Amino acid sequence: MDGFNLWESYTLLKVCNYGALIMALYIFVKLFVLLFKNTLITHYSSENIWKNICMYGSAMVGLFFSGNSATGSFYNSFSIEALETAGDKVVDGVPYRELLISQIQISFRNIIILLVIGIAAYLVYKFTLKAINKELEEFRKNVVHKRLGKV
Repeated sequence: MDGFNLWESYTLLKVCNYGALIMALYIFVKLFVLLFKNTLITHYSSENIWKNICMYGSAMVGLFFSGNSATGSFYNSFSIEALETAGDKVVDGVPYRELLISQIQISFRNIIILLVIGIAAYLVYKFTLKAINKELEEFRKNVVHKRLGKV
């Protein structure tokens, strides 16, 4: 028995690829909805300009990288389908199957890198949003207390 070869298990490759696609799309949609909601509906903004830059910048970075990860994962699914039907074709003296496997490996590496950067940007966005929320709550508390004369 040769052992288990991940690159010959097409079902496992598809499951991993679709798992990465679902995670990337989840991050993309979540960031897009949060950014839309916080920009147009609740108007979260800080007096500190750097917090605003950090919030919107991390959201844009997260959208960019998670979108690229989803696109790469979608493209990778076509390569996995081609790997299933590759057979014994030879391209420039190299088996087509080996070319596809190296392409899929590189694509998986890039998808994972982009996904990790997208998740990190999402976390930065959430932490910045939480800091701005805390700042706004403190501001609201001070305004309410001043109106009631409790200060």
